[in-house]
Amino acid sequence: MKAAQAPNEAPNEAPNEAPNEVGHLLFLGRSCEEIILAPRKIESYSDFIRAIRKIRAATGTIAEEDDNRLVHAVCYLLAWIVGDASKHLGSRRWLTMNLVLHLTRKHPENLLLGEYVMDCLRMLGVPCMRGQDGEPTRKVPNGFYSWHSRFSPIVGWLFTACLGLGWDEKTTKHPVKMEWLLGAPQDPRVWFLRGLADSDGDVHFQQRWVDIATSPNTNFIQRLYESLGLHARVRVHRGYGYVSISANDAAKIQIFNPNLLTYRRATLEKLVAARVFHNRWPDWLEAKVQFLIREGLSERRICELVLEEDTVYVRMRSIKAKRKKIVAQNSVGEMQLHS
Repeated sequence: MKAAQAPNEAPNEAPNEAPNEVGHLLFLGRSCEEIILAPRKIESYSDFIRAIRKIRAATGTIAEEDDNRLVHAVCYLLAWIVGDASKHLGSRRWLTMNLVLHLTRKHPENLLLGEYVMDCLRMLGVPCMRGQDGEPTRKVPNGFYSWHSRFSPIVGWLFTACLGLGWDEKTTKHPVKMEWLLGAPQDPRVWFLRGLADSDGDVHFQQRWVDIATSPNTNFIQRLYESLGLHARVRVHRGYGYVSISANDAAKIQIFNPNLLTYRRATLEKLVAARVFHNRWPDWLEAKVQFLIREGLSERRICELVLEEDTVYVRMRSIKAKRKKIVAQNSVGEMQLHS
C-alpha cells in the first residue's frame, strides 16, 4: 500500500490530556509483550493515538517513523467498518471479531481497492486473506471479489472502543459514537471521510455533487464535513439519509482515495474538468446523444459515455427532454404513415 501524502500538520501529536486508563486487555499473541491495555472507549483523539501506538509496538508491523501513515490507515479502515465491511462476532470474552469484504467485479480496480482496505488492517498485525470470489448470480450479476481477516481482538476493539458500539449492535441500525474524531486534526478526519466515500459514496451527474449514504450517522457525517469548512446538504430518499457536497469541494479534499484510481475518483475528476455547453450544443454532440438515445441507453449511461469519451458534462434532464422529443417525432411520423 502506498504511503499517504505527508500532511501539513502533525496528526499524531496528542494533546497533553490525562489518558483514559479504564481498558480492555487485548491478547495479541502468546508473549507478555503482546498483551496490551487499551481503552474500553475512545474519549479523545489522545486516547486513540496512544492505543494505536501500543498496538504498533506490540505487533511490530510498521516502523515508528510511519506514525502518520498508520493513523490515516486506521481512520480509513474505521470508515469501511461503518460501511461495506461485514463484521462477524467471535468470543465476547476475548473481544474477537473478524471482517469480511465483498466488492463487485464490475469494476476491476476494486481488486486493488479491497487489497488496500485489508492492508490497513494488516498494518495492525491482523492477518487477512483473499477468499473465493463470488460467481455471478441473479442478485449479484457481476460476481464479487472476496477478502476476510482472522478473528482478532483488534477488530473487536476497533468496533467497540473506536466506533463506540455495543457488542451486539449493528452499524446499519445504531449510530457510531465518535465525538473524539471531531477533535482530531484535519488529515485523520479527511481519511475517515475518504473511507466512507470509497465504501458508500457515489458521483451524481444531475446535481454535480458527491453523495455518501450515511444512515444512521447522517448528523455526525454532516458535522464532520462542516468541521472542514465545507457546506454539506442532507437529504432523505426512501427512508435513508444521504450527505452531499459539491463536486468541486469533493475534488478539493480528494474525497476518493488519492492513492488509487477507482472508477468513482476517475468519474469525479472528469466531471470537475468537463466542458459544459450552456446554450446550443455543437452539432457533433447533438448527433451523438440522439444516436445513443435511439440505441436505447439510459440517461445516466449516456451521461457517463459522453463524459468518458469527450470530457463533456450534459444533464440527465436534458437527455430526458431530447428522448421525449424523439419519441414524439416518431409518433407523429407513424401517424402520418398510417393516414
